[in-house]
Amino acid sequence: MSTDPAPAPTPPPGWFSRLRSGAARRIGRGWRFAWHPASHATATLSILTVVLGSFTTALATGLWGEIFPPDSPPAAQPCPGKGCEGKSPKETGGCTADAVTYQREENNPATLHFRYSRRCGAVWARITTGEVGDEVNVSSADGAQSAVVESDHDQFTPMVVVGKTFKVRACAVPTLAQSRKGTWKKYCFTATDEAPWS
Repeated sequence: MSTDPAPAPTPPPGWFSRLRSGAARRIGRGWRFAWHPASHATATLSILTVVLGSFTTALATGLWGEIFPPDSPPAAQPCPGKGCEGKSPKETGGCTADAVTYQREENNPATLHFRYSRRCGAVWARITTGEVGDEVNVSSADGAQSAVVESDHDQFTPMVVVGKTFKVRACAVPTLAQSRKGTWKKYCFTATDEAPWS
């Protein structure tokens, strides 16, 4: 009866096996390091430092406006049109050319009257026999303007924009200065698009 021979002794690991085993251990250690919470936090902090540093540099060197340009201001309204609101009729290039007048003849010591430009769709008020310091004002449903006599006896307001149909109000307000010569008091009157403009 034959018996099994004794198992052959295990040979010592060769150089390739030892190299492979060592590499696996080193990779394992590297893997554990890469995913270690402390290492992950350190890497995140480093990234944030770089990002914040970039923003600081952009602010210091004026590049922020190039990276995030500011919103553009709204385009100016044209005149004739809504852009006439608050502008001088003499500085708009045409609003006085077609202007017509409405004036109340009675009880009008400061010679208060309206001026209306159909082309510009705007009205302004004027006094021609006031004193320095006297005020003239005009108002519509959507705006109001005023001006004060600075020299001589004449002054006009900036324009208020009106539509095809409108109602406006103008007032003459005397100065409170002690040197005032006139005795008239504040007075106002209104006009519409159907007034006898001439």
